[in-house]
Amino acid sequence: MGCVRNCMPRPFRRKPLRPPPSRTDKQMGNPLRENQQLDVWLQRLSHLSQFGLLLFTVGAIYFTVIPLYQKALLDEAIAKKEGELKDANAALENAYARVRAAVIKDYVFFAGAECTGVLDPPESLTGLGKSASARPSLAERRFAIDVPACLTKVAKESVLLRDLRPVDRKVLDQKIVALGEELSTLKLRAMAQHSEVPSRAAANPNALPPPDGFTGRMLEFLSTRESPERHQQLVREAAIKAEQSRIGVAYADAIRQRVATLRDIEWVKKL
Repeated sequence: MGCVRNCMPRPFRRKPLRPPPSRTDKQMGNPLRENQQLDVWLQRLSHLSQFGLLLFTVGAIYFTVIPLYQKALLDEAIAKKEGELKDANAALENAYARVRAAVIKDYVFFAGAECTGVLDPPESLTGLGKSASARPSLAERRFAIDVPACLTKVAKESVLLRDLRPVDRKVLDQKIVALGEELSTLKLRAMAQHSEVPSRAAANPNALPPPDGFTGRMLEFLSTRESPERHQQLVREAAIKAEQSRIGVAYADAIRQRVATLRDIEWVKKL
């Protein structure tokens, strides 16, 4: 009996299958953890890129926008100052032009008077102690003046002309030299006319106009007290003297008119 129990085959039992050995986390890794770490690094990189972009923007503003803005402000200030300087220069030029015109006007007046004998003492004072024949006439005293040298002398001694700019003073001196040459020719012509008056009167006593004014009245008064020959001689001498005096006056007027042209000088414009 015992043998039967012990000798009977045991029923077949299937052994449960064991799962294959699994890898450890260190061997195959944890995908979720890796994704989390990747997200962290991406966020860090995003923050770093944003911070770098911020730094780049600040640098761009500091090194480009701000200098350009400052340059624009500086250009605007420079343009404003240039406008003010231009206005100031224009006002200064206008003031100088007025001063120059006044200075030249004064020179023309004084030179015209000095170089034509207007400022000389009257003939009655210059002829004191001399006979009438020895006294120089008004025309002769005017012919005795060296007009070119006189114009240069007045310009050199003028204090007002020192206010002219060097370039304007140079132009004025050149005009004075050219004017002096022209007036020298005018003087020779007037002196020739002056010296021809006696010969004209001798050739034709009626060629000269009779004296007028005070001289004419005196001759008329003496006509009843002098012989006809003597009276005719006095009239001829007075006519010659009056004609020569007229030539001298016309010569002086021509000088003053020519000197007055200095007021119309075309000045060199300042660049």
